Amino acid sequence: MKLNQKSIIRLFAILLLVAFTATYWNHFNNGFHFDDSHTIVNNGYVKDLKYFKEYFTDGTTQSSLPTNQSYRPIVTLSAAVDYYLAGNELDPFYFHISTFLWVIFQGIFMFLLFRKVFRQLTDQFAADAVALFAVAWYMLHTANAESINYISARSDIISTALVVAAFVVYQYTTGKKKLWSLPIVIIGILTKPTSVMYVGLLLAYILLFEENTDFTKLTGKTFKSVWNAFKKSIAVIIVCAISFLFTRHMEPETWVAGGPSVYNYLITQPFVILRYFWTFFIPINLSADTDWTLVTSLSDYRFIVGILFLIALTASIIYCTKKEHLRPISFGLIWFIVALVPTSSIIPLAEVTNDHRMFYPFVGLTMAASWGFYLLLKPQLENSSAARTISMVLGLMILAGNAYGTHQRNLIWFSDESLWRDVTIKSPNNGRGLMNYGLAKMRVGDYPTAIDYYNRAFSTQYGNHPYLSLNMAICQAASGNSELAQRYYEKSIQKGSSYPDCHYFYAQWLIKKGDLSNARYHLTEVLRLSPGHENAKQLLDDFSVSANQTLKQKENLAANNPSPENHLNLSLEYYRLKRFEDCIAECRKALVLKPDYAEAYNNICCAYNELNEPEKGIKACEKALELNPSYELAKNNLNWGKSLLKK
Repeated sequence: MKLNQKSIIRLFAILLLVAFTATYWNHFNNGFHFDDSHTIVNNGYVKDLKYFKEYFTDGTTQSSLPTNQSYRPIVTLSAAVDYYLAGNELDPFYFHISTFLWVIFQGIFMFLLFRKVFRQLTDQFAADAVALFAVAWYMLHTANAESINYISARSDIISTALVVAAFVVYQYTTGKKKLWSLPIVIIGILTKPTSVMYVGLLLAYILLFEENTDFTKLTGKTFKSVWNAFKKSIAVIIVCAISFLFTRHMEPETWVAGGPSVYNYLITQPFVILRYFWTFFIPINLSADTDWTLVTSLSDYRFIVGILFLIALTASIIYCTKKEHLRPISFGLIWFIVALVPTSSIIPLAEVTNDHRMFYPFVGLTMAASWGFYLLLKPQLENSSAARTISMVLGLMILAGNAYGTHQRNLIWFSDESLWRDVTIKSPNNGRGLMNYGLAKMRVGDYPTAIDYYNRAFSTQYGNHPYLSLNMAICQAASGNSELAQRYYEKSIQKGSSYPDCHYFYAQWLIKKGDLSNARYHLTEVLRLSPGHENAKQLLDDFSVSANQTLKQKENLAANNPSPENHLNLSLEYYRLKRFEDCIAECRKALVLKPDYAEAYNNICCAYNELNEPEKGIKACEKALELNPSYELAKNNLNWGKSLLKK
């Protein structure tokens, strides 16, 4: 039975779905990485849907790390739903399934978008075939493997899918019904503010495909077309502007972009954009965390090459507006550039370049490249069956090559050890990569290797990051080097006093040492900085229960067996709990039973010093030293009291 053209397209669409599923079959159990730790793993708000309203009213619910708290309520909600569906477990399978379905959703709408444009310029079957090939290229593209494997990068996936869906609603409706695209865009902006670039993309679409604007001729007609496009999209401009400003207003003050210099970041991005462009055609040497550095001078060859590329790209965009059949190329290239504006302009992000930033702009580049190849091969396709066969083989090679590369990238994203080992190979000067590979080795007990990678990381620009000192402290503690551990813990707190995890892991160590008072302080500090830090909440709750049990035991012991030692031990417990008056009272009970108890006088001294009553504290320590002249702790506390008295 001979298939008609519609059946052929449907068959290939089914084959694409099968190929996409097979390509990503080995990724569904890949772990949490990067920002997943603070947006999902340690984020208590994600683990209970009762916080649903807070996702939309409080940006701090998005992350347990203050510097990374941004307003993305739809992303937080989607993660909370996945956690619920996983049976309230951190099972990455459910998170990956969710992301996977969003990509399929986007693929369907990309096909509709491309087909609508292409059908204006060629026959229906050819338009559908090129559109389907473009979608296949995009969905199987090796560079997009990072966005699909990296759970937190679903912000790029969901927002991009919604922008594409909004375009399709605009394309396939008429009159006021086109405004039905606006709610979709608003949800996109609430997912990730980069969706606001829909405004620029829509203006370009109207100019090229509704106003038929030729930008090689700047005439009165051209300016009239621009004005008409502006009028057609005025509602979109207003709504998107309000939505974007709202997200800026809701963004917590703690959020920081992370980059050190707007100027250096800006002059670096032309070369970065070139890197994204060539990666589309040659997706090799992909790294989850590159070691690219900022350009610091306009004479740097990277800036010069990047600017020349942008000039050539701009010239190509303008030239392709000249003829109707070239305008899909122009629109696709505009999409590529416009979608990169939020991450490749004046907002200096911590990383110079990231693979997941290509997901949104590649929609346009896929359109431009696929249509460009079709135009290039069209004369041969119409006149030669051999050319059609060769073209099909070439297309399958492109898809198969990308699918294979994606399958391999999935293996790399399987665990922290496999991911960061790949980073250290491809980006050997990346301090964060070196640190995280050391962290992966530390988790399996290979402390010498971990310390080696930490030391290598200290020699990079990442050397001053508090997490590097923190991880070295944890590793030294596990290795039994208590003094070095203490030193690195203190460095991590000094460098990262606003980083909750620095306080959290230090508190864990202090508890093991028995320094409960300081541990309680640092746990409280964690929750002050990050109220949603679930592990700190749990530890503090456990700590409080344990402390209360210990207190009750010592209170019962002092009441039922009132010895000087039992009263002194109870006074120490009250001191740790900062109940200084009770501490003094118990010491006085001990002194009734043992008047020459120097330790009791010393405790009284400490408690009065804490209450800022150094005169009484000094008298108590002097009495302790009168009873025991060699009592070093009492000497120190006496000096502490005298220093308070001077102040």
